[in-house]
Amino acid sequence: MRPESEPADVPEVRIVDVEIVPAHTAPENIRALASITEFAEATMAAKEPGDADEGPVTPGPMLPTTSVAPEELALFGPDHLVPLGPPLPGRRDSKAAINSYWVAATGRSVGLPSLTQRHVVTELDFRGGLRTVVPRPMRITADVDGTRLTVVPDLAVQLHDDPPTLLDVTTRPGRRHVLAAAVCREVGRLSGWQHRIRQPHSNPTVQANIDFLALYRRPLHVDPRVRRELLDRCGNDATIGSVLDGAGDRTLELPVLMHLIWHDVLDVDLDATLSNATRLRRGSDRSITPTWLPQLMAVAP
Repeated sequence: MRPESEPADVPEVRIVDVEIVPAHTAPENIRALASITEFAEATMAAKEPGDADEGPVTPGPMLPTTSVAPEELALFGPDHLVPLGPPLPGRRDSKAAINSYWVAATGRSVGLPSLTQRHVVTELDFRGGLRTVVPRPMRITADVDGTRLTVVPDLAVQLHDDPPTLLDVTTRPGRRHVLAAAVCREVGRLSGWQHRIRQPHSNPTVQANIDFLALYRRPLHVDPRVRRELLDRCGNDATIGSVLDGAGDRTLELPVLMHLIWHDVLDVDLDATLSNATRLRRGSDRSITPTWLPQLMAVAP
C-alpha cells in the first residue's frame, strides 16, 4: 500500500528482479559477447539513412545475467559491474556510429550508444571525480501501479565519494522517464544507490568548449618542460593568444595548454567560445596522476 503522506501521482513500485553482470564473470561471457557483437554489426548495417531521429534505444541481446535482490546491490559498486551487452543504437542514433569515449580519470574506454550520452560523460569527466562509468549496468523488472515494467538505466557512475548513481540521459524527459525514475529510486532506497536524470549542458557553447578540450585530455599532451614554460607566462591578464605568442613552437605548446585547461590547472570562462582573447586564470589543479598511469609506465619499454 502507498503511505497516506505520499502524493497520489507518485507511482507505487514493487521491485521484482534486478539482473546484473558481475565483473568477475566477464571471462565466461566472451563467446556470448562475440555473438552479440555480430548482432550489433548486423543491426547497424540494416539502418536506413532516413530513419527518424527519435525513439528508445534498441534493447538488443544481453550477456548472461545474475539475479540479485535490490538490497544485495549494496555489495556492488559500478566498478564491480560490466555492461549487460554492447551499446546498440536505436532510431535516434541512426545518424551516428556507436561512440567510444576514453575516460581520462580511469584510463578505460566505454562504448556509448548516443552522442547525448557521450556529451554527458565528457562533462562529468571534465568536472573531475569520475571514478567509474558503466553503460547499461542492470536490468530492473518491477510492478508499477500494477503494470509490469522493465527498466535498463543508461549509466551507472561513481563520482568522488558519492553513493553509486544510476543516470538516465535524455534531452526531453517524459512519462517514460518518470516511471523509470520511480523504479530506480525504489532500487536506490533498498540498496543505498541514488538516481538522477541528466541532460546535456543547456549552453551549447559550454558543451562545445568542453568537447574541444576533451581532445587534449590524454597524458600524451604532458611535456614537463613545456608545461613549466607555459605556466611561467601565465601572469596577470594573460590570454591564450599572449601565452602562445611567446611559444617557440605553437603547434607543440597549444596541446599542452589545452591539457592544462582540461585539468583545471588553468581556468577559463567556458560561456564564450575559446579564442586567442580568452583570459587565463589559475585553477584548482585536478591534474592528479590517475592510479592506472604509473602501472602503464612501469611496463612501458
